[in-house]
Amino acid sequence: MGLPTVVFSYPHHARYGINAVAGALEAGGGFDPPALRFVRRDADLPGLVRELLGVHGRVVVAFSLLSAHAARATGVVAAIRREAAGGGLLLIAGGPHAGGDPAGTLAIGFDVAVTGEGEEAFPEIVRAWGEGRPLGTVAGLALPGAGASVFSTGRRPPVDLDAFPSFATAHHKLGPIEISRGCPFGCPFCQTAYHLGRRMRHRSVDSVVRHVRLLVCNGVRDVRFITPNAFAYGSADGLRPDPRRIEELLTAVRAELPRPGRIFFGSFPSEVRPDFVTPETVGLVRRHAANTMLVIGAQSGSPAQLEALRRGHTVDDVRRAVRVAVDAGLVPYVDFIFGLPGEREEDLRLTLALARELAAAGAVIHAHPFMPLPGTPWAAEPARPLAPVVRRALSELASRGALHGDWRRKEAEALSLN
Repeated sequence: MGLPTVVFSYPHHARYGINAVAGALEAGGGFDPPALRFVRRDADLPGLVRELLGVHGRVVVAFSLLSAHAARATGVVAAIRREAAGGGLLLIAGGPHAGGDPAGTLAIGFDVAVTGEGEEAFPEIVRAWGEGRPLGTVAGLALPGAGASVFSTGRRPPVDLDAFPSFATAHHKLGPIEISRGCPFGCPFCQTAYHLGRRMRHRSVDSVVRHVRLLVCNGVRDVRFITPNAFAYGSADGLRPDPRRIEELLTAVRAELPRPGRIFFGSFPSEVRPDFVTPETVGLVRRHAANTMLVIGAQSGSPAQLEALRRGHTVDDVRRAVRVAVDAGLVPYVDFIFGLPGEREEDLRLTLALARELAAAGAVIHAHPFMPLPGTPWAAEPARPLAPVVRRALSELASRGALHGDWRRKEAEALSLN
């Protein structure tokens, strides 16, 4: 039957995940432009699917779902289904939400939920469906079973990052280079360890250099990285930094990047753990990178909550990290989560006190309401409206220019997941 046309839902918040699976399709061959379509607006998807079905007869539509945005897919999927009443359509969902809640993802109306990483699974799905083979033979999927049941095709082993690109160069879907995946800490609020594994895997320096060359050849001069902890790059266990490996990476990237190209390391879309922030690791940023900020994940100012979160660092580690960053001329952007399960009045008092202390020391506070994410140990814990004392404190910090991010929007997204 041949390969189908593939359409990606491509909103801003999901673009990095889509870039990776689109790159995997390109790498496997048979999907030269314009075989892949990227649609930024949900409203444009149904009409394009109708048009492509009329021309090609078979179309795959793929979404990468983040939990905060999964609900919006329901109406879009229904509209696409109405345009494909004659068949020839396969709807696939991947991403952390599909992995954490495959039954709920299928209930939205998807035909397939990819329950793990997508670089190997997604091309196999597309090729199997295009060739008329049963999808039950593809590992790493959840499929509709009898009645309301879900049929799992089993787990896949973790992918080798070097075997796949971070983006789809032929379709000019470029972006940050993913250099590490997984997290050994397993914080109960975070999907990373549960969706991508507790063992950190790193892309080799040679592979990163090849990505930089592709970016440069396509006119990109700013290089950014995707990683749960930039200062863990190259670490054998992910529990302590290996400055030698970090410097090897940054030196190699700098050598490939013509001036005035810039490296951004430890800033969005990545961050660093406070216990990894040392004069040595920060010194590497100052020598090799262009970012003037460092995103630090503190999450709480309460020792009891840090223990419950299994963070593996202390409140003093947070203070020390901010001091080291400020002394080096970097602005620390410090993440805190409010409304955590089990949060007591004393925990809240300590966290707000630390946030104010760090802001006075030169940090910018990035506030996040707790969000119950599927697939995590705290998935069943409800999100709560932020306490009045928190709302007043965040407004105060914002008035001083010491707060970053739209916490009101995030609060609404968190409450929608209850």
